[in-house]
Amino acid sequence: MSNKLMRTLTPKVELKKVEKNIEDTEALVNALHEEKKAVPVKAKVKQVAKTEKPVEPTLIPVIPEAIAPITTSTKEPLRRLTVDVPADMFLAMRLKSVNKFITLREYILELVRKDLAS
Repeated sequence: MSNKLMRTLTPKVELKKVEKNIEDTEALVNALHEEKKAVPVKAKVKQVAKTEKPVEPTLIPVIPEAIAPITTSTKEPLRRLTVDVPADMFLAMRLKSVNKFITLREYILELVRKDLAS
């Protein structure tokens, strides 16, 4: 190495080798786990309830016909199609497919099938 680089590096520090006591380590681990078990769960819930208002989950109504996936025959040959879509249009399509509980792929296939059928 060059002399300049050697001057900028800190001197090498030898690491001290410490004998490991497995019994002490296991005792420490057990003590740490016992402390966590000692805290009652109800006390934690009460602390959270005092500071924050609990958020109620909202349920989305399930429409059975919307859940049924569009199936394609596995024997039917497939072709890949890549389309660049503006970001706002992609977001609108994605939201529409999520509201119908279907994938974006299924949504696009549904649109194409409707268009080709007419």
